[in-house]
Amino acid sequence: SAVPPATLVEALAGAGLDFFGGIFPGLIHGGGVHKRGALVYKFPVLRRPVMIRGLAAMGYDLAQLNGVAARVKRRKHTVLVLVDGMAMNISVLLEEMFNRFGDRLHYFGGGAGVNILSADKSILHGGIAA
Repeated sequence: SAVPPATLVEALAGAGLDFFGGIFPGLIHGGGVHKRGALVYKFPVLRRPVMIRGLAAMGYDLAQLNGVAARVKRRKHTVLVLVDGMAMNISVLLEEMFNRFGDRLHYFGGGAGVNILSADKSILHGGIAA
């Protein structure tokens, strides 16, 4: 049986791990598409994962990223951005991130969710499904 996302979040948070992830309609791995499962990978990081809230109301604050700007001056790093695919103002967020960091970062990411209108949480982060 599938492990509910909330159970996975609780287990990771209970183990004291910083993490982030998303719920997707399928996983592409090993030359195939899988409808069940999880991909888990450990990344070296400059800082803990950050959850930016309030996109719909344009009430979000990128101040959480201030410390990153000084660190990325020395060499190029990659930022992984996962967003709820149903969220509003995604392009505004990405534009503001690029205006802040420019080409000092490589950008990688995508939209999470299961392609249906649903209240289910699609972004998992440090003990919080949001």
